[in-house]
Amino acid sequence: MDLARSRSRSPVGLVSRIAPPGLDGVSQTECRVRRGEERVMPEAGLVRSAGGVVFRQQDVLLIRVSDIKGRPVWSFPKGRLDAGETPAQAALREVLEETGWCCRIEADLSTTEYWFQREGRRFRKTVVWFKMSALEESGVPDGEVEEVQWVDREVALGRLTYPSDVALLSQALSQGPSSR
Repeated sequence: MDLARSRSRSPVGLVSRIAPPGLDGVSQTECRVRRGEERVMPEAGLVRSAGGVVFRQQDVLLIRVSDIKGRPVWSFPKGRLDAGETPAQAALREVLEETGWCCRIEADLSTTEYWFQREGRRFRKTVVWFKMSALEESGVPDGEVEEVQWVDREVALGRLTYPSDVALLSQALSQGPSSR
């Protein structure tokens, strides 16, 4: 399925890359990741982001970053939408950029919202989440995160830093198994 054509359809089944022949019957091309593009924080107001809760059999993909005080934070890959991008496209791109994994969207999850302050300005951030299945590792993480790790689902529930991420993983698990 072409990413440009997917804008008017449900994102379920959308992949971050077009797989080689024989991999889930999707057409052929390579993973495409834009690297090195500078993203600018909006002046104020709303920050729109998207991310993925990625599964591979009994494991879930977690990332480790540091918070503003340098403390480790275990979470899921996510990031801001680029101009003209749908939340589904952004989620797939961000997972690929941050982890090196090409994925397929399996289901919609919830949207989270929170406030943060940066350089004296206040922002409301919304994150649209998707349940994903890993197709294949096809690149090197871009360095935005400190660690990428596959963790057993039960271990992940105890490792995630934020209660909202625990709730998100619980929601994804309640939807049943991914297709892979």
